[in-house]
Amino acid sequence: GGGKPPNFKNLERTETMGLGNDCKRGYLTKKGLKRKNWKTRWFILSATQVRYYSGPTDQTPKGFMTLTPETRVEVQPGQNSCYFNIINADRVLMCRAENYESSMEWITAFEETIESLTVGSRTDSSSARDISFKVQNSFI
Repeated sequence: GGGKPPNFKNLERTETMGLGNDCKRGYLTKKGLKRKNWKTRWFILSATQVRYYSGPTDQTPKGFMTLTPETRVEVQPGQNSCYFNIINADRVLMCRAENYESSMEWITAFEETIESLTVGSRTDSSSARDISFKVQNSFI
């Protein structure tokens, strides 16, 4: 069985396959709350929170942010911007991705995760009404 050896550089980047309960993992640079400096951290986005670590092998997170239906993602202005903020009632997590493509992947992952929280917590949301309305109309 020949074949190429695994490319660990690609493995280390943002992985979305085989994550178990995690939605996304990968490196992001975040701005510190107290020191205001930028540090590269290993981020793990799960269904209810985002945690960040010094590296992928660390067991204890350096910090985390709980996601709620009110959490929002704000993309920093500028063409091909790598910067985005995750905004909660009590804090803002300022992040920078490696490149524009990576930042779009992270932003989409955050938005989908927050959306799933919203769907789970608001059973009478307008989107649920829209769906049932369309279904009813299709039988007329």
